Amino acid sequence: MRVCTATQMTAIDRETIAGGVPGIELMERAGAALAEAALAMLAEVADDHGCGHGHADETDPPHLLIVSGKGNNGGDGLVMARLLAAEDVAVTVLLLAAPGELAPDAAANHTRLPAAVRVVTPPAEEWAEVAGGLAGAADLVVDAVFGTGITPPLRGPYPDLFRALNDAGRPCLAVDVPSGVAGDDGRVDPVAVAADRTVTVGLVKRGLLLPPGRDFAGEIEVADIGFPAEICARHAGSEHWLTREDYLALLPPRRSWSHKYQCGTVLVVAGSRAFGGAAHLAGLGALRSGAGLVTMVVPTCIELPIRVGLPEAIVAAVGETENGTIAPLASQAFAALLG
Repeated sequence: MRVCTATQMTAIDRETIAGGVPGIELMERAGAALAEAALAMLAEVADDHGCGHGHADETDPPHLLIVSGKGNNGGDGLVMARLLAAEDVAVTVLLLAAPGELAPDAAANHTRLPAAVRVVTPPAEEWAEVAGGLAGAADLVVDAVFGTGITPPLRGPYPDLFRALNDAGRPCLAVDVPSGVAGDDGRVDPVAVAADRTVTVGLVKRGLLLPPGRDFAGEIEVADIGFPAEICARHAGSEHWLTREDYLALLPPRRSWSHKYQCGTVLVVAGSRAFGGAAHLAGLGALRSGAGLVTMVVPTCIELPIRVGLPEAIVAAVGETENGTIAPLASQAFAALLG
């Protein structure tokens, strides 16, 4: 899966729009994917806590707080608000800008909000206090403030706002990148929203994978909103993120009738008296990768623990130095092992 920076994502977005896909349509697609993720998280909350946090009874709808900034990230949150209200979710939007200050597509979606969506627009000096109260009463908080549009350090009322959201202790879904995390390098200064799940739009942002940003992202999901593959390839560069599924796909299938001599052999020459764990881990990695036959060449001093720890492996104990490292092997002996 391709990885991109904030600048690269902006270029992909602009070329896609220039190619005929309106920005407001991309925002609608992103909001729909995010709304689906929010419904899934609300269902998890309901499973964990019965009727939900603070509900009077099981007939109460789930409560959602969306904290929206003035840019396109906030616009994604406003699309979410409209779509989730249609799903009988009680939605409150904490809007961090006056309607007239919103980016054009975000402003258009603000006008489309139904009456059922409660919109709160406090002055900046009250953001943290209001956010803390609203978040504490919500089943789920959605961070739609910055996304990739931030270069630390945070200024003004934002640090206190993000601390208040974190202190509320409610499950949190971040839009694109947790607010306060630098999308390019994962920097956090001085604080960022701590998300349980991040739905990143289009491609994975590099800052989600690098520390400390990765510790704020929680579970990472990618929302495909229709950026053409050729545009992504042109702008995103050569960095890729390999998921667990990607790694597993690299391993060839093991047929039920296969045996060890058909599945490859690995020779591991490793370890010493002080660092026997290195040999153990190398051999274990070879076995778990699917090698049929693994031979461990280790100094005599760690022969026994290697035999016990890796019973599947063949162990060839060789001479050792005074320091417990592998002594030089005769060329014929080493050639025989390589064979």
